[in-house]
Amino acid sequence: MRYQRAEPPLKLDGLAAARKFFAGCLAEEDPRRESLWVAHVDNDARCLHVACYRGDEFGADFPLREIIIDASSKGSAGIVLAHNH
Repeated sequence: MRYQRAEPPLKLDGLAAARKFFAGCLAEEDPRRESLWVAHVDNDARCLHVACYRGDEFGADFPLREIIIDASSKGSAGIVLAHNH
């Protein structure tokens, strides 16, 4: 797993903004391996925290418990998910 701090004032307030942000994240990944990116956002869709969960060529885990714990500890109002396949 890799964590990345999102620099303010990143807002993921729609599909276009999320697509643009995650395109940069996914561009750094090996396309043969699965990866799941999770962005935690506040009530104004400002990004609070970003996490990446890497898998292998057969799949990536969906660590729901970890995502919920992160959401709780960061005070997230929502999450935005991106997957490379």
